[in-house]
Amino acid sequence: CFDFVSSYQTLEHVSDIEKCIKEMFRVTKKGGFINIQCPDFNSTFEGHYNLPWLPFFSKFPSVAKVYLKFLNRPIKGLETINYITLKKIYEILNKNYDSNILIIDLKKEKFIKKYRINYFYQFYRLIKNIKIIFKKEFSVNIIIEKK
Repeated sequence: CFDFVSSYQTLEHVSDIEKCIKEMFRVTKKGGFINIQCPDFNSTFEGHYNLPWLPFFSKFPSVAKVYLKFLNRPIKGLETINYITLKKIYEILNKNYDSNILIIDLKKEKFIKKYRINYFYQFYRLIKNIKIIFKKEFSVNIIIEKK
């Protein structure tokens, strides 16, 4: 068992996200931590292709293929990407580990530490996401404590 398990820019490439998260939990000892960092495909930028992206492309891969073909980009990479989102990770965690974990959103904690306020975080995220729209991918960065 390990004290700390980290997944950096990996989950979007595994064949079964839930199975991968379960394996991270299996090898993490009680009281240990798991760090998950990955793109959030609710993003308006796709980092693998370095292109503006529309979030609905994950629900309609055929539209994404047409978009990439139009831009003369390879489409094979689309077949290897799992369109993961922060919401999907939370759903997997809540379904499997409901009360045995503590989830810490590092982006939120950084904001609270810097500005010492909690209740403006969602507004801050909205403004920040508008600023980076079509320029940078949104990302997930959470720490999970296994109790």
